[in-house]
Amino acid sequence: MRLTLMLPGALTPTPLATELAGALQAPALGRIVARGALTGDWSASDEVPAPDDHWLAREVFGTHGRAPTAPYAWAALTGRRETSQEVWRADPIHIALGRESLIVHSLHDSPLMETEADQLLAAANELCANAQCELRRAGSEWFMFTAQPWSLQPPPLTAMTGAPLPLPDSNSADALRWSRLHNAIQMRWHAHPVNEAREARGLPIVNGLWLHGGGTWKPLSRMPWPRVHSSRPDLRGAAQAAGAQASTGDTAPDSDALLVWDDALRACLNADWTAWLAAMANIDRRLAALLDAELDLVLSGRHRLRQWRTRPVDRLKLWRNHSLAEVLSE
Repeated sequence: MRLTLMLPGALTPTPLATELAGALQAPALGRIVARGALTGDWSASDEVPAPDDHWLAREVFGTHGRAPTAPYAWAALTGRRETSQEVWRADPIHIALGRESLIVHSLHDSPLMETEADQLLAAANELCANAQCELRRAGSEWFMFTAQPWSLQPPPLTAMTGAPLPLPDSNSADALRWSRLHNAIQMRWHAHPVNEAREARGLPIVNGLWLHGGGTWKPLSRMPWPRVHSSRPDLRGAAQAAGAQASTGDTAPDSDALLVWDDALRACLNADWTAWLAAMANIDRRLAALLDAELDLVLSGRHRLRQWRTRPVDRLKLWRNHSLAEVLSE
C-alpha cells in the first residue's frame, strides 16, 4: 500500500522549531522521518503565496495556477454540478484595523449561526442582483454564483488569514466591479442586527467576504490515487470529478490513497502553539497505523512545503538520522 499523507500546518517558524519539537509527543512521526529522504522543498513567493494550495492545485486539480476549488466543493456538499454559472467560495470574514493596514481574519473560531447567516445572505443578495450574481450557502459554507466569468485570481483564505487586505487591481474591470459590490455589502452589514448582536456577545462582526476558488465544474484528469480521504469538500469533489473514490477520512485506508489531515492548520495560522502540539499529537496517534506503508509525507507551513519519502526498508539506512526539529522547521 502506497500512501501520500499531507499535513498542512505541520511546519513551524524556525526560531520555535527546536522548542516545539522537544515538547511534541510524536514517536510515530519521529520514526518515519528519521530515516526518510527529502524529495521536495518549496518556498512561498509572489507566484506561490501558499505552497500547500499550490501543491494541491497541481496534484489534485491538475493546474499550475489557482485551483477552481469552489465548484467541486459545491458538488461535494450538494450533489449538484454547476457547469454554466461560475461558482466562487465567498467566505465571511472579519476585517480588523491594524497599525498600518486592514487585516483579514477568518471566522472559523466564531462561526455564524444558521439564522445569522441567512439574514446576512438575504441582505447582501438584495445588492447582488444588480451585479448578476447570487450568494448561497451549503451548511456553513458560502458560495457566490455569477452569470458571467470574473477574471479574478485571489489566493485562498488560509493564505490571507492575519494578512493585510490587498487593494483591488485598478487595471481589472472585474476586480473593480467586485470591489464596488463588496463595499456596498459592507455598508449594508455595518449596522445590521446580526452584527449588533454579535458585538454585544463579544464576537467579531462580519464585515467582509473573501472571494476565491472561482470556476465551473468540469471533469478532471485521473489522479495518481484511486482514493482521497479528506475533510475538505473541494478535495472530495475533485476526487469524484477525476473518477476516484472520496471519503471524509474517518476510515483507515485499505489501498493506495491521498490523505489530507489538516488538524494542525488552524493552530498554525493562529500561532497557537499549545493547540498545535495537541493537534500534532493526535495526528501522531493516527499515523502509528501507517508505519508499515510506503509513505510520501507532505508537510507545509505558512511559507514552505517539504516532501519526504519513506519505505519500510529505510529503517536499515542508519546513516540517515533526521531530527524532528530539522524536519518541522520552516
